[in-house]
Amino acid sequence: SFRVTMSLLFTIFASIILIGFKKILAIQKGDFVFNLIEVLAICLVGVLEWSHIYWGSFVVFPVMIPTCILLLRDYVLTHKKRDVYLMMIFNMGMLALVSSALFLNVFLLFSFFVYELYRKEVNCKDYVIMLIPIFLYFSFFINIPWLIGLLIPLYLVFYRWGPKIDQIVIKYLAKSIWLLPVFFFLIGIIGHLDFKWNIYRLGYMILIFNLVMCLLCGYLMYHKEKIDPILFVFLIYVIFFFNPLTAPFISHYLTTTIVYYRLFYITKNPIVIIMILYCVYQYCTKRKLLSYLFLTGLILLLGRYGMIAQNTVLVPTYFTPYHYLLREDYDSRELGNYVQTLSKKEPIKILSIYFSPRQYNLNTRCKIYRYPNDPIHRDQLFHQVLYQKDEITQQQYIDFKNTMIRDHYDYLIFYQDQDILEHLVNIIDVVYQNDTYVVGKVRGK
Repeated sequence: SFRVTMSLLFTIFASIILIGFKKILAIQKGDFVFNLIEVLAICLVGVLEWSHIYWGSFVVFPVMIPTCILLLRDYVLTHKKRDVYLMMIFNMGMLALVSSALFLNVFLLFSFFVYELYRKEVNCKDYVIMLIPIFLYFSFFINIPWLIGLLIPLYLVFYRWGPKIDQIVIKYLAKSIWLLPVFFFLIGIIGHLDFKWNIYRLGYMILIFNLVMCLLCGYLMYHKEKIDPILFVFLIYVIFFFNPLTAPFISHYLTTTIVYYRLFYITKNPIVIIMILYCVYQYCTKRKLLSYLFLTGLILLLGRYGMIAQNTVLVPTYFTPYHYLLREDYDSRELGNYVQTLSKKEPIKILSIYFSPRQYNLNTRCKIYRYPNDPIHRDQLFHQVLYQKDEITQQQYIDFKNTMIRDHYDYLIFYQDQDILEHLVNIIDVVYQNDTYVVGKVRGK
């Protein structure tokens, strides 16, 4: 099938990138520790993430982003013009696959730009060239295409006065740019933005992971080790964009709360993890005790993942609740089969939670509330009934019923919940249910 083919294809691409990365770092073929680090990095990414490898928006994670990181790494080390134009091409490719590349690529380029400011070797014209596809996409995204006309005079300015602009930028931004995260934080406080981390569909483990990696990078920098640009960029990326203090500003003004979680595409990337851990290992080799401790920790972590695998992915029944190839759970699939049987003569109108009926029956018009913590819809009556049962009054359920009838909804799909079912007993007749979902036909329809 298409999904099987694409999964295999992108797995091969990701493998080629990992092999190429090994050659870039000039790792010896029999380097046992590097091989262990590589395996650990793959484990840290996670089974669920790797199972999404064929999916359009996720394929940028194991394939496109590592390539961009390696291109930018080569650029800041050599300043080859080839890397600039290749990066521009990859920006176009990523934007064609997923709109989130609009902010992911900007954040990544910004992080490398700050690294160059730190080294006082920045070439602003090159970054303008790399940002051209993003500028074009953004112009159409906000529906102001005439902004594209600014590219030509902008490029001419940098072409004519590029070196002078670089000197001014280095002089005034090399230190002051570090005030930007403070500005983001203060705007979040002044604007009374939500500082809760759980609204981003991210677990606290990702925070711990970022913190540990930043501490490792900071430790190497403190000891004045000659660290790889990727480590410095990781630190910049987390400080400016991917932490609870700047997240409210970034999610509210730049990414939206719904897709903010995709920032982990860069920090949790196997290339980044391998680079950080291998640099730490190289530092540890200077002291035999540290070397043994690092190796012991590495083996213990791999052993832990081995124990997890023994009770999960190596158990045949583990994959029963979720079809990793089709990227859906079996209850959703069975619900989809039922939705296919609904009337195909006249369009039917469905109010639903995360599940999308139109995947199975195009003769439906749907209103879908995908996320429980979506701040855009959180105050709407439908969202409150579907996701906030403990806060709903009897009057709101009556209003919900009247609204369903007024707006001519035929069916309601919601998660299996006895409390909600009891409150909706006078509104719907249950026509289908499984362990996860309930389908109710609106009475009077």
